[in-house]
Amino acid sequence: MVDALNFTAQFKIIAGVEGPKGKWAEALGNVITIDSFDLLTQVYNNFEDNLKEYRDNSTLRDDNPVLAFIADQFFNTTLAENARNTTESIKL
Repeated sequence: MVDALNFTAQFKIIAGVEGPKGKWAEALGNVITIDSFDLLTQVYNNFEDNLKEYRDNSTLRDDNPVLAFIADQFFNTTLAENARNTTESIKL
C-alpha cells in the first residue's frame, strides 16, 4: 500500500507573510499552508492513478501481486466511488 501512496506534488506560492502575528512561534521560522481540500484531492487522485498503474501494468502486477489484487478490487467494486465520496466529505 505504501507504493500506492508514494507521490510528489508541486505547489505555487501565492502570498507571503511578514511575520507570524501570534499565529505560530517565531522559532518555527517560515511556514506553509495548504488548502486541505486540495491536498486531500491530490492525495486521492495520485492514489487512484497509482492503483491504475498496478491494475494495467503486468510488470508491476508481477512485482507486487498483493497491490495488484487490491487495485483489481478497488476498481471492480463500488470501493473507488465510496473512497472518493469519503475523501470529498472529510473536513480538516
